[in-house]
Amino acid sequence: MPLAAPAGPGYIVAQNAGEGRNGFYVFLIPGGDGQLYIAAGKAADCTGDTGQYIFGTTPIPLFDWTRVTFRYDGATNLLELRVNGALDVSTLPDPRGLCEQSLAPVSIGADGNGLSPCPCIIDSVRISDIARDLHF
Repeated sequence: MPLAAPAGPGYIVAQNAGEGRNGFYVFLIPGGDGQLYIAAGKAADCTGDTGQYIFGTTPIPLFDWTRVTFRYDGATNLLELRVNGALDVSTLPDPRGLCEQSLAPVSIGADGNGLSPCPCIIDSVRISDIARDLHF
């Protein structure tokens, strides 16, 4: 539940990339229209891959519970983002190649360095090491 609009990205879940491996980010971001949106993606630190991000199109209301589901399939580099169960945006597989997933710890409520906190209440986070149906 967003409590305020962040000045920049407010990270919900993050894992930094590094040492030739992918990381991932899910964050709340203010849009140019004054609305809040969810964005997500993978940050890469492998040859030829500069990362891949998707930016949601469904406004996220303040002071209201919103279910956000982000799927990053590391085998195909497919990114999908759903808001309250409805597909918001997805990408085609990234043609720049694959690299292994980061070994960095996962941060909840801020980026991997403890910065850019999300001004929100996070009820639950589920992370899986296999690709799941988005309705799990």
